[in-house]
Amino acid sequence: MDGKVHIRSVGAMDRSVDVSPHDYRFGGVAQVAISRDGQALLTTGFDGVLASFGWNYTATGSSKAKSAVEAARAHHASHLAEQQMEDGVVGETPEWSLALSIPRVNASPSKEETEELEKKTSDEVVFTTPTPTPGAESTWLETKELFAIREEDKQYAEVKKVLRTEIRDMRKNLQTMMEDNQTVQDIEKLGQHEFDLDIDEQTRLQAMAEQEVARIREEIEFEDLAKMYVTEMIKQECWDNMLVKGRSLVAFGTSLEVANYPMRERSPEEMEALQIATVRREVEMEELTKRRSLTEISQKPSQNSLATDPYAQKPEEGTEEEMNETDDVEGEGHENPATSGSLGCKYGGINPLFYSQFELHTREQKLIQITLLEDAIYKIKQMFNKEFDEVYKKKMQEINRINDRAKRIRKIIEDLHLEDKINDRDMTILEKPERLLTVDDSEVKVEKYYTPEQKKKT
Repeated sequence: MDGKVHIRSVGAMDRSVDVSPHDYRFGGVAQVAISRDGQALLTTGFDGVLASFGWNYTATGSSKAKSAVEAARAHHASHLAEQQMEDGVVGETPEWSLALSIPRVNASPSKEETEELEKKTSDEVVFTTPTPTPGAESTWLETKELFAIREEDKQYAEVKKVLRTEIRDMRKNLQTMMEDNQTVQDIEKLGQHEFDLDIDEQTRLQAMAEQEVARIREEIEFEDLAKMYVTEMIKQECWDNMLVKGRSLVAFGTSLEVANYPMRERSPEEMEALQIATVRREVEMEELTKRRSLTEISQKPSQNSLATDPYAQKPEEGTEEEMNETDDVEGEGHENPATSGSLGCKYGGINPLFYSQFELHTREQKLIQITLLEDAIYKIKQMFNKEFDEVYKKKMQEINRINDRAKRIRKIIEDLHLEDKINDRDMTILEKPERLLTVDDSEVKVEKYYTPEQKKKT
């Protein structure tokens, strides 16, 4: 059982050689054999392994092994003739088979043979186990055990016969029920295990089945719970928290599609950064205006100096065209797109606090410009979404008008007894994405599952 083989010498029983050819966890050693020449030790185990070990002889042990091998060969040679004679007798014996030991029945037995066979079957089905008899080489203990078994059989012979008769009748009933089970419809058929008369085994199988069903149901519930959690997180992140939900407008009769801008509400941090950038830019512009006014005042010559000094230089006057160009630029109120690099002012993204492209030098100026541009982009998206909503409402009105006309047309078709069909128009999923968040009963194609409590209520 421990997977080890202990080898002892007859002349020195106190000393042993231990080898571990097999794993004790699989049952250990099954059989041990020594080769005819005595040179190898063979072992087989319950783990399916065949192990072979050779002897490592000393000088004295080698001579003893040779003498033992010669004695074994002489013993084998003395029995060789007897073994060959037995092999010849066994070889001439005809091969035994079950078909030879059972009388064959004709393909079409007569009526008398059929009645006799049925009678034998009805009377002979009570099988009895033959009482073992002691062999020629049985020990005294084995003989006593067999004698006790024989006495017990005599004492309980009637009880055993009654039990075997009941088992025979029960087997017949089961066979009849199994044959009838094969003729019913598939939905009414019972499984093979339903005919098992072992109550303990049935109870064990039912308990195992219930445990497996409970385990699978628990796994499914956890999977559904995880999916519901992920669904709720995605819905909250991508739908509930959106200030403007994403949707599209699809043109009638074409594949043209225009989508709006999904927008979130700006966070307090973004609004605070925008406020800081706006204040800094206003302060910077006010400082620059004051500095320019002070510079112009300091550089402007006084009227007295111009009047007394005839050589004083007068300010240059531009041509009439230059003056007109200056007036045009000032009248527009914003820079030319060629210098500003953007058409955002035409779509609601104008902001007088923007830096000119030629004034961005420091890192702080660039950060303020980025914040102001993000605010302008947000305003442009708001303007676009406002126009998008107006067009969306117009399309809904047009669809309602089309459906009203279709209703009148269907009434006319019904009065004329025609078979034409007019379908109503409706918004698509892209135009009403909120329909994806609800499931109608018509979309479920499988049969609804009702719990036992729900079945009792219905």
